[in-house]
Amino acid sequence: MSEPAPVGDPPGVSIVWLDGSALDAVERLHRRSIEGVDTGLVKPERRSFFESVFGGRGEVVGAVVQGSDDETGLPGGRLAAYGVLLTTLAEGEDAGARIGLGGNEGLAKVAGTGVDPIDRGRGLQRALVRQRVARAAARGFGHVFATAAPANTRSWRNLMVEGFAVVDIVLAYGRLERFLLYRPTAAVRVRAGEPARWFAAGQTDDVRSAVAAGLVGSVWRERRPTAETRVLEIGFHPGAGARA
Repeated sequence: MSEPAPVGDPPGVSIVWLDGSALDAVERLHRRSIEGVDTGLVKPERRSFFESVFGGRGEVVGAVVQGSDDETGLPGGRLAAYGVLLTTLAEGEDAGARIGLGGNEGLAKVAGTGVDPIDRGRGLQRALVRQRVARAAARGFGHVFATAAPANTRSWRNLMVEGFAVVDIVLAYGRLERFLLYRPTAAVRVRAGEPARWFAAGQTDDVRSAVAAGLVGSVWRERRPTAETRVLEIGFHPGAGARA
C-alpha cells in the first residue's frame, strides 16, 4: 500500500492508494466480487490488466478494513473494495469524441470497481468514485468518464449520484451495450427543473434517441407500477453536449 486518500472515508474504513505489492489482493478480490455475477454485467479481468494499471496505465484505490483473511488480505488489514483509475486510455478509445470533447486529451476513466460481497451496502463504491474523481483532478485531468451496463443498476446509480450523467450508449466487450457516463472533475453543474423526458433504464433504444437529441441523463427515480414490479427510470435534461 502507499499513500492515504484525503477524502470520503466511510466509518471504520481506511481508503488508500495502492502500489504493486497489492496486486495479488486486488486480483483475488476481483474474482471474489464477480463470483456468480452475469458476465454481461461485469467484465472479468485478467491479471495482466491489473499488472498494466500498476505498471503505469493508471492507479488503484482501495478500501481497507480491520482484519485479514486468505482471500483479500493486506499487511494493513482486509481489502474490502478497490477502484481503478485509468489515466492512459486504450488505443482507439473514442470516448472523448462521443462526449463532445473532440478528443481524449485531459480525459481519464473511472474504471472497474470490486466490492467484497460481505461489505456491500457500506457506501464503498461511491466513496471510491469520489476518490478517483478527486485524484484525476489533482493530476490535471479536467474530465472523467465511466461505462456501466444498463442492467447494472447499482453501478450507474452510484455514478449518477456522484455527478455523472448518461451521455451515450456504446458497444463494448464483444458488442455489449454500455451507458457512457461523464462528468467534469470540477464542480458539477446542477440542472434545474423537471427532466424533459423519463425513460426506463432498460429501454436502450429510447435512451439512445434521447442522447441523439442532445439530452443528457442526469437523474434517476424508482417507480412501482404494481406491488410486484419495480422500474428504474432515467431523467433527461436538455444540454448542448455533455459539457452544457
